Amino acid sequence: MRRSVDLRKLIDRHLTVMMARLGFVREKRGMYRSSLGTDVVGIATFPEKLWAGVKWECFPNVGVRHDGVNRLLCELSNLSKSDRSLGLLRANLITNIGYLTPARSHRAWSFPFNTDPEPAARDMIATIETYGLPFIRILFAGRTFREVLASGRYSLASQDRDLPALYFVEGDYGAAENYLRASLEKRTNRHDPEAEQYRMFAARLHELILAHKEGTRGPEL
Repeated sequence: MRRSVDLRKLIDRHLTVMMARLGFVREKRGMYRSSLGTDVVGIATFPEKLWAGVKWECFPNVGVRHDGVNRLLCELSNLSKSDRSLGLLRANLITNIGYLTPARSHRAWSFPFNTDPEPAARDMIATIETYGLPFIRILFAGRTFREVLASGRYSLASQDRDLPALYFVEGDYGAAENYLRASLEKRTNRHDPEAEQYRMFAARLHELILAHKEGTRGPEL
């Protein structure tokens, strides 16, 4: 157990140093950010798996987070404070680095026990530099973030919340209302927890939209 802990710490140190050279700072273990603009930041995460007594594996992901969208969703959420805090760090668009390479397949890097982790870490970060950084820059350019978010290609699980929130943050209240209406229609005959939670979210966001359209002050976001 001690051996696995020591190796993980060494991997983490290598990642922190190497990601800093790409302009990323460590937010927490396995998560790094690179500021791109007022509200948009590049994100790299390193989910991991321990093969007991054998090795660590890392599955690097890259993407983009919109802090304005996440702050709004945090305010509208009925989750606990700790869960909402985690939501502030969530990437809105993200994919495994392997899907951006010519192989177009999920990619992992192995860090066997009793071997120097630096060569594998260097190769992993080089792959992020070659394929991840251009992807992040593309998502940040112009209206690409909005267009890709609308496509659902990298955000299927959270699109129904992220997209109307983005419309609201951008001041496109009509688009936000239309999206909420369509999303509620999809859930008309559903009464499961997700559908009920979405109805509450939609009601809160719609109330905020009305307040802004009427020129009244909404809650601080």
